[in-house]
Amino acid sequence: PKQTLYICTADLHVVCYNLEQAKVTFSLSLVDEHHDDEEPIVTSDDEIVDMSYVSELECLAFATKQGNLLRVNVFTHEIELVGKISDGINAASWAPDQELYAICSNNHSLLLMTNDWDVLYEVPLRDDPNTPNPSTPSTPPSTTNNQTLVYERCTVT
Repeated sequence: PKQTLYICTADLHVVCYNLEQAKVTFSLSLVDEHHDDEEPIVTSDDEIVDMSYVSELECLAFATKQGNLLRVNVFTHEIELVGKISDGINAASWAPDQELYAICSNNHSLLLMTNDWDVLYEVPLRDDPNTPNPSTPSTPPSTTNNQTLVYERCTVT
């Protein structure tokens, strides 16, 4: 939708604001979504790592620290859990054409997914995943096949 601002607050509320009409068009909580008698998909102690509008899917896509991959349909406001990274997520980013989604997991792996949420591949970012992450890398980030990997952040080019 044109002239639309999407905001996700620290307490995991999503607000859609129409800039042309200067009004909120919908608001929902990611924490309140329950499936039958199950636990909520996202708990209040989770954090958003990435939020993006994916135009082809007409949805907001979310990645959380606890490893949840969610999408919210911007027309029906339906929240769907589309995947779970059991080790949690450090960083995530969509490619500029929104065809690929790169995720850096907490176990120092890179997952590359399609916009249909299919995993294309998963590769380790370190030889030894138990090695602590350096606060200042001694070597520059690696670049392979036009993909740039950066410590604690993730960018697909």
